[in-house]
Amino acid sequence: MSSDAQIAPSRMTLQITKQKKKGAAQGYQLLKKKSDALSARFRGMLKEIVKARTKLSIGDTINEAHFSLAKASWAGGSDLRGQLLQRIKRPAVFVTAAYDNVAGVRLPVFQITTDPTVDILKNITLSAGGHVILTARDKYQEALSELVKLASLQTAFFTLDSEIKMTNRRVNALNNVVLPKLDKSITYITKELDEMEREEFFRLKKIQEKKKQAKEAEQKALEEALKVIVVLLVLPSLLLLQQQQQQELLHTRMRRIKRGDGGPLINTSGRRRRSPLLSPSNQTLQQQQQQQQQQQQQLQQQQQQELLYARMRRIKRSYAEGIKRETEKRRQTIGARRRREKKTSNRDKAAAMAVLARCSVFSVPSQHSQTETKTTQDKETQRQRGVA
Repeated sequence: MSSDAQIAPSRMTLQITKQKKKGAAQGYQLLKKKSDALSARFRGMLKEIVKARTKLSIGDTINEAHFSLAKASWAGGSDLRGQLLQRIKRPAVFVTAAYDNVAGVRLPVFQITTDPTVDILKNITLSAGGHVILTARDKYQEALSELVKLASLQTAFFTLDSEIKMTNRRVNALNNVVLPKLDKSITYITKELDEMEREEFFRLKKIQEKKKQAKEAEQKALEEALKVIVVLLVLPSLLLLQQQQQQELLHTRMRRIKRGDGGPLINTSGRRRRSPLLSPSNQTLQQQQQQQQQQQQQLQQQQQQELLYARMRRIKRSYAEGIKRETEKRRQTIGARRRREKKTSNRDKAAAMAVLARCSVFSVPSQHSQTETKTTQDKETQRQRGVA
């Protein structure tokens, strides 16, 4: 899990990891084929070793060769070995080493080469024990041939054994360590990318929802403002119209009272009596009451207008504050998104650079790029001096 935490979940990292997995799978297949080929050759060589004569039988052959040499020495005289050594000018038998390529593995193969021009026993006759000496020579040649063959098989056997073990270790490492690790990395990166996509979708959805709410709030505030404006524009005219109607009713009543048409007033006794409003004192009192009512109505109108103006100011202030808060939230959201994108891009670049560093793909910067870098630094230095 710690290795997964060090992986930057990005599209580039996912692609690089998939390419690594593909290369590891191809290497696994090749090494598996190589191991199978080496194992087949190993089994065939083991059969050859079993079919060949064992070390004990080779020991018996060498003992027979020594016994033949002893008989040849007895038949040819005590100085037979010295005479043979004096006749040897150059070797008659050579052992050459060749290589057999099996799945890229070089196996040594030893071969015996005999020079027919060299024969130190051609002048030996039967009288001097020549038959026994020739028999000893044949025995030694047979023993030498078997020794070389067994040495070649054993050397190739050990070489194949070590190469098969090394190849099997590589195959097991790829199959049990490298490929599962790459699979886990791909799974982790895929899950992280899916989670990032879901987060991005949810974030966009929330942003759209916030925009919709802000638009609805703005529309609602505009509607309320329009209602307040309509009320402010229509209410004074309605109040004036109501006041005019009340004044007209009052003047009409006063005229009727002056004419004496105020209507009969009935007392408790049931008799008709004259209205007390016809007296001058009652008329003055009534006018004062009307003036007080008009003043109260004017005060109420002023208070209502002040309340409407205060409410309008509150609505405008809350609307401005809401717009300011929404703007600040949008700015913070955009800044956070840019910082996250910058962080993601930096992380992707770092991951790409790390991968390139592992693959040893870095190239030495050319003289042209160094010259451009130096020119850019000189321009920056001149600009800073100019600003200073």
